Amino acid sequence: MEDSKFYATYSVIHRFFVIGFFLILFGTHATVAQKYNIKRYSVNEGLPSGNVYDVHTDDMGYIWFATSYGLVRYDGSDYEVLGVNEGLKDDLLYSFYFDESGYVWVSTETGGVAKFDRYEFTYLPELSVLDTMVVNYITGRKDELWFGTNEHGVFIWNYATNQFKKITEEEGLPSNQVWDIYFSGEDTWISSVFGIALYSEREGIIKSYTQEDGIGGEYTYQVIEGSNGNLWIATSNGVSIVKENGEIENITELNGVELGYIFSVVEDDAHKVWIGTERQGVFIYDDKNPVQIKKANGLSSNFVNRLVKDTDGTIWIATDGDGVNVFKDMNFKFYDKNSELGAASVYSSTISRKGIMWLGTDQGLVKFETGTFKKFPIPEPYYQDDEIWDIEELPNGNLLLLTYTYELLEFDGERFFRPGFYDTVSDYYINDILVQEDGSIYLSSFGALIYINNGEAEFFIPPDDEYWQQALGIMFKDSRDILWIATEGGVSRFINGEFEFFTSEHGVVGNSIFEIVEDQDGNLWIGSNVGISVLKKEQASSDQLIFQEFYNEGIFAGETVFLQFDHKGGLWQGTNAGLNYIDLNGWGTNEYSVKQIHFPLTEYGRGMEFNGAAKEIDENGNVWFGTNSGGLISYQFDASSDPVVFKDAPETYLRSIRSNGEIIFDQLKSGKEPRPVLIDYNFNDLSFHFSAAEFINTNSVSYKYMLQGFDNNWKTGVDIDQVQYTNLDPGNYSLMVSAKSTKSDWSEPASLISFNVKKPFYLTIWFFVLSGLALIGVVLAFVSSRINKLEKVELQHLVDKRTEDLKLALDEKEVLIKEIHHRVKNNLAVVSGLLELQGFRIPQGPAKQALVESRMRVIAMSKIHENLYQNSDLANVDFRKFINDLVRGVHATYNQFDKNIEVIQYIDELHMNVNLGVPIALITNELVSNCYKHAFANQEEGTITIMFSKNEQDYVLEVKDNGYGSDKDLLEIRTKSLGMTLIKSLAAQVRGDLRYNGNEGSHFVLTVPKEGANFF
Repeated sequence: MEDSKFYATYSVIHRFFVIGFFLILFGTHATVAQKYNIKRYSVNEGLPSGNVYDVHTDDMGYIWFATSYGLVRYDGSDYEVLGVNEGLKDDLLYSFYFDESGYVWVSTETGGVAKFDRYEFTYLPELSVLDTMVVNYITGRKDELWFGTNEHGVFIWNYATNQFKKITEEEGLPSNQVWDIYFSGEDTWISSVFGIALYSEREGIIKSYTQEDGIGGEYTYQVIEGSNGNLWIATSNGVSIVKENGEIENITELNGVELGYIFSVVEDDAHKVWIGTERQGVFIYDDKNPVQIKKANGLSSNFVNRLVKDTDGTIWIATDGDGVNVFKDMNFKFYDKNSELGAASVYSSTISRKGIMWLGTDQGLVKFETGTFKKFPIPEPYYQDDEIWDIEELPNGNLLLLTYTYELLEFDGERFFRPGFYDTVSDYYINDILVQEDGSIYLSSFGALIYINNGEAEFFIPPDDEYWQQALGIMFKDSRDILWIATEGGVSRFINGEFEFFTSEHGVVGNSIFEIVEDQDGNLWIGSNVGISVLKKEQASSDQLIFQEFYNEGIFAGETVFLQFDHKGGLWQGTNAGLNYIDLNGWGTNEYSVKQIHFPLTEYGRGMEFNGAAKEIDENGNVWFGTNSGGLISYQFDASSDPVVFKDAPETYLRSIRSNGEIIFDQLKSGKEPRPVLIDYNFNDLSFHFSAAEFINTNSVSYKYMLQGFDNNWKTGVDIDQVQYTNLDPGNYSLMVSAKSTKSDWSEPASLISFNVKKPFYLTIWFFVLSGLALIGVVLAFVSSRINKLEKVELQHLVDKRTEDLKLALDEKEVLIKEIHHRVKNNLAVVSGLLELQGFRIPQGPAKQALVESRMRVIAMSKIHENLYQNSDLANVDFRKFINDLVRGVHATYNQFDKNIEVIQYIDELHMNVNLGVPIALITNELVSNCYKHAFANQEEGTITIMFSKNEQDYVLEVKDNGYGSDKDLLEIRTKSLGMTLIKSLAAQVRGDLRYNGNEGSHFVLTVPKEGANFF
């Protein structure tokens, strides 16, 4: 028991923390082996930690990682880390499990099990018994959750009945330290540290296997049941196989490599068993040829924590220290500059009659035979650093080489030298070499096709001087013994020493031709800068050639640098952005649709760049390709007769919808199947975020989408995860999306969401009904109004006629009145003159004074009538001007030259009716005249102040002086003064209120209501 406790502590540390010594020893070890096409999920790709202990894909299109920094959720583009901030005790996850309801159950280093509901972690009171326990493994079935603990055996919780059962050493478990639980039918295999045990609900522990029973290692970590019924047990010393007859086979080494600690085993769909080791990476085991894959082969780490097989059959390799690995395609193998090849660029290739592959690289000539590479650098003076762009085998077994600088070399297996005809062709820029079976040679160059036979050269000059016809490129001799030559403007057929040129007018796709090949049926395939065209067999020998464009969806690079047929009916198209595979089985039949696979062979960007003259198919049917910077690549077919395997298309999920920038749908809140959405008409700028459940080539997923109700055609793009539509009209819409991975056909178009943009209120039926009723009302009102208007127009016409007549009469009346005022003024002037003449005859005294005063009153009245007939409107007399003129007349008459009398006026700018203005003007005249006559008898100077204003109800006239004043009861006593009598009379006439104050000079205040003018 003490050993068990010791190992429990050691194993936890050993499993979840990378031992630096081994990382250094095995992580930096140089390698010469080929590499595989492996995708890595690590810190550099966005994972928060390189220590990954478990992987899971769910039914909502997410992949989940259990890491030492929390639970990670990934949708194919964005990582979301869930941990302490969401309620977890700590971030170091040991295990997680998805139940049938979609909840996630998580265990961490500090103990206990938490339930995650998409947003937060919760520790249920029902599981409080586990709070102090470290749970190494969680799984479940039916209504039960199973927890494998580090020291307390297995706890089984029935959440329907909230009851617990325990399986411990007391019940026959080899150890209470449990690492894994595997369901086999109704029974369960439990992997504990000192052995595995088979548990039956009815019988308990049925049997167990430990080291004493023949298991190869002292410690066990996992057990699975293979398709053949054998048990595979991961142990501390390799794997143990328990066969159906009870016999145990221990595998402690493979390919001469000690396996050591094995933490995980899994069987793939091809029935091969994957073995994850502590220090030696992964072994893929079958009885014939086990394959080891290590860091040297492209794996991110040699320390494998766990192997997980998802629902698609993909194997995920979780490592302790450098993330998760998954094979993009195991059939590809890479030989780069870090392998024995030792070159980054492979420009050309050929396979000799002896089966030897020769490669032209950036390091010279390389021989590849029986799995080994041998380099032959080009020596001086033959351009040691030059690139070999073409390799052809001569009948004697020597190689004829063409370099980047148009130089020709010959190689006999040991040395390089000039071919015998070199001097004959040295002035030409050679572009391609074609060696025929009889030993004769064709050389294409700029300006000439050169034929070499027995050392003699014959030159064939293109008939025209156009550049594209002079630029002769690669050559191909078909099965009909016709020579085809690529040019910069099309393809040329060379027969009997004559050139025939065919361009886009004949159906050739593109201008620059890079490849010409023939399939097994005799059809000719031409690869160009934009695509592929085909010349059918029956057309190749005719006089009028008609080329056909080969189908291409346009989502992958179409520029063809090479074409290579394989032995299983497939066509490989090398491009400047990846490798395309086209399944031609059944091509040409009506019912067949050509399928395409795109292999980017890079993690980022559109794909790897290939070289045109480097492609071969060997005697085993494997195809080989040379790249511009990735070395040599081979694709090795499986033993089955199937061609390249197409996978099912990925399912696409709607992640979110934004309306005018605000989220109105979120997959995590609304679930996998979104309900129809109703959108207000003024929130019709919509953005849809979706992604496919494709985690192998995440950056190379192609999408076709269409918004039914808006788009008329499908729109296509690569690596699109968001589309936007603005100002959508009211109506019903459905977002249709189809996805295609690099290894699948298009998925069936699926509606991710249906939604309705509501009509604005002014487009609803009720609005139209109400608008109709309102329109009827408006029409009725208009008709009624029109009738009334016509009646009013007629009436208005009569009124206008009458008004015109009245205005004419009024104008005549005003002219007459003005004439009367003029005549009255003239008559008053005459009276004034008579009074003045009469005054001359009367000596000084009261009589003469009376005449003067009478004359002044007459002049005042004359001045009033003068202003009236000069005024344009008798109803609105300018009263300020009226008073100014009146006061100037009084001042001229009464002013005495021995006295300095100042008149100050504060008169508002206003107009009034003549009926009210005349009496007030006369009152003003009498009051001002009175001041001149009486106020300053004993003073040499004085001031007269005249103020006239109006308020809301009244006109107010104030006349005051600073003379000696009069009796304060002046207005109450009877007086013989004609002027005072006239003042009182006129004030009464306009119904004014006249007041007097004589304390400090005379001060008269007359208040006249504005309605006074209506009294007349």
